[in-house]
Amino acid sequence: MGRSTLWKIYRRFNSDHDKREKFLDKFVKGTFLIPTYSYLGWQNSSPIFKDKLVRQAMSHMIRRQEIAEKIQFGFSEVVESPFYKYGYDFDSTLKKYNFDPVEGGETPA
Repeated sequence: MGRSTLWKIYRRFNSDHDKREKFLDKFVKGTFLIPTYSYLGWQNSSPIFKDKLVRQAMSHMIRRQEIAEKIQFGFSEVVESPFYKYGYDFDSTLKKYNFDPVEGGETPA
């Protein structure tokens, strides 16, 4: 490989690199909300979950905020309603089940 060939490669690389840098200087990266839905529910037809108090206790034992932060990387919100938070059917008056082992029935160590 001759000296002129290396010079051409060097110039092309730097030219592409400069174009990339110019692009990145003007490029704007953002995040936006895409409505999606995931949930953790109790199978009410199961004999274990037929009792409402059992379902409520189990709901207090789930670290929902931690799931939102660590598993969903903070790109989610914990809500009580099965409907989109900004939608017409969303019910903000539903009781919240925050993580609370005492209320969930676990004795603290």
